[in-house]
Amino acid sequence: DGTLVDSQAEILAAMQAAEKNIDERLEEVTGRFRRVRQESITSELLEVGGKLQKAVVFSSTSIQTKIDSTSQSERAQARELLDLESGLQSRAQEKRIGLAIFRPTLVYGCGLDANVSLLANWIRRFGFVPLNGQARGLRQPVHADDLASVAVSALTSDEKLPGLMTVCGGETLSYSEMVTRIFPAMNRPVRLLRLPGWLFSSRSS
Repeated sequence: DGTLVDSQAEILAAMQAAEKNIDERLEEVTGRFRRVRQESITSELLEVGGKLQKAVVFSSTSIQTKIDSTSQSERAQARELLDLESGLQSRAQEKRIGLAIFRPTLVYGCGLDANVSLLANWIRRFGFVPLNGQARGLRQPVHADDLASVAVSALTSDEKLPGLMTVCGGETLSYSEMVTRIFPAMNRPVRLLRLPGWLFSSRSS
């Protein structure tokens, strides 16, 4: 039915426009937050000096996945993260503070993430999720509570901090599998609208 297809296309276009706007704003705010936060952390490291023995900082695996991206903004984001990590490592070494930098994969939980929580809000509003039927990307979601446990374990352990480590979720899921699991968690029937890949690329261009 042409009317149904047009309606679905309009919904998809609206969703993509909203996501693009959210991504742009989120990138801008995140960049500002990272710069302010690094200044704050660096200042704290300088102030506490010998009082602080260990510190755990969370970075992102975006450094690895976006450093060679075709997107200039993604490459810039990865370089900025690398600079932040390098600055913290230098300060920690200068002050002889044990430092662990954890790079988590896709983080979810607490309703504050821009991944699972965003999808959950979409499902709550529309009752379905449009998917690119040709997408083959994989995800390793890790819950915020698990990251907190890792941080506490690292800080309370007598072992030397690992320095730099990637922290992954327990499972590797396709995007479709990840989205599918959200529906029953919200007591909603699974409704995936699989669309051809060209529709996504044409609407996002």
